[in-house]
Amino acid sequence: MGHRKAYINGIVVCMDKKRTVLNPGHIVIEDDKIVQVTGNINDIAVSEFIDSANKVVFPGLVNTHAHMRPVRGLGDGLGTWDWHVQYVDKISAAMTEEDAYVGGMMTFAESLSCGVTTIQGMTIYGEPELQAAREAGLRVRLVPHAEDYHALNEHNRKVLDQDGSEEDLTRFWLGMEITPCFSQDQLQEVRRIADKTGSRIHTHFSEWEREPLELLVKSDFLCKNLTLAHCIHVNDEEIAIMASHGVSVSHNPKSNMKTGSGIAPILKMRKMGMNVALGTDGPLCTYKLDQWEEIRTAAMLQRVAAENAKVLDAWDVLEMATINGAKAMGMERDIGSIETGKKADLILIDTEKIHCCPLDPDGKHNNIASILAFSVSGSDIVEVMVNGRVLLRDGIFLELDNKRLLEEVKESSKRILAKV
Repeated sequence: MGHRKAYINGIVVCMDKKRTVLNPGHIVIEDDKIVQVTGNINDIAVSEFIDSANKVVFPGLVNTHAHMRPVRGLGDGLGTWDWHVQYVDKISAAMTEEDAYVGGMMTFAESLSCGVTTIQGMTIYGEPELQAAREAGLRVRLVPHAEDYHALNEHNRKVLDQDGSEEDLTRFWLGMEITPCFSQDQLQEVRRIADKTGSRIHTHFSEWEREPLELLVKSDFLCKNLTLAHCIHVNDEEIAIMASHGVSVSHNPKSNMKTGSGIAPILKMRKMGMNVALGTDGPLCTYKLDQWEEIRTAAMLQRVAAENAKVLDAWDVLEMATINGAKAMGMERDIGSIETGKKADLILIDTEKIHCCPLDPDGKHNNIASILAFSVSGSDIVEVMVNGRVLLRDGIFLELDNKRLLEEVKESSKRILAKV
C-alpha cells in the first residue's frame, strides 16, 4: 500500500453519471489515484487528513483547445481572417523557441491557477512547449500548427518516435492548423499513424467559413479519436455525418464571440449524439484562459440563440468542462469525474465568498450546480492536484516561480511585437 491521505468534510461534486453530491464528502487518495469516495467519515482509515470544510471538491477541468503564444488581447474589432493576417500569423513567424517555451509556461500556469488540470494545446515548435508542460506538471497533449506537408511530416515523426505511453502526463498528438491545407493522401497518412500509435487527432474546422467535410470523409479522417475545434459553419447533414463517426467537438464560445465568427450549433450536435467539450482558445482572442468563463458563456450564448432558458442547464455545461472533455481526449476512464479508481486530478474551490453566497448544496432549493457554473471564477481556486501531486495550494504555485514567469512573458512579448 502506498501513501494514503484523505480530503474530508468538503462538498464533493463528483460529476459522475448520477451527478452525485456528497455533503459532507470525503475522498481518500493513494499515490496518484482516488481509492475511496464516501459520505461516511467513519469508513476512512488513513493517517493524513486535509480538512476541506467550506470548500467544493471538484474534478480538474479539461481544456480541449488552447494556443500558447506569449501575447494577449490584440486585434480587438478584427474578424477572424483579418486578425489572423495582421497578428496571429506574424506573431507565430516572429516567435523563437524561447518564446514558445515562455508561451507554454504562461498558458499552463494561468490554466492551472484557474483549476484546469488537462490541456490539449497547439504548438509552434513542439519541444519547447513540451518542456514547459513537463515543468508545469499538468496533463498535456500537444498538436502542431502545421500548415504544409513539411511541418506535418516533421511532427508525424515526433509522434512515431516518442518514447513512453499514453499513461504519461505529457505527449505529442497528431494534428494540423486546418485540413484544407492537405491532400486526401496526407490526411489518410495522419489517420494511419493515429491507428498505429494510439495518438488522437486535433484540428480547427469551419471556424470563420465553411470547410469541405467531403475531404475528411473521403480521407477516412473522421473517427472517434478526432476532436474538431469550433465547427461553427456546419449544417445538419454534416453534423449527422460527424456524429455517426464518433467525432468530438471543442466549443470555444468566448473566442467565437470575440472574432464575430458565429454561434456553433452545439444544441443540434448534442441532440444528434455528438460529444461536445469546451476550450478556451488562446489569450490573443480569449484574453483570459479561465475555463469557468467558458462554462457560463457557453450556456448563456445558446440560451440567447435558442431564446429558451432550458436548452443548456448548469449541469450540462459543467459536464462539457469535465467528463465530456475527458471523453474527447479518450481519457474518460482516468479523469473527468471523482470516482474510485480514477486519477487524483482534483481542485478545491473556496465558496466562502460573497459572490458564491448563499450556497445550498442539498436542500429543496439546491443551487450547487448553478453557483459553480455561473458564479465561480478561476480566482476562487485554492488548491489544484494533478496525478495526486499538489501544484497549487492556498492559491499559490508550489513549483512555479510566478514572479520570474511574469518578467519572462513581458520580455518575450516585447521582443515578438517589435518584429510585427
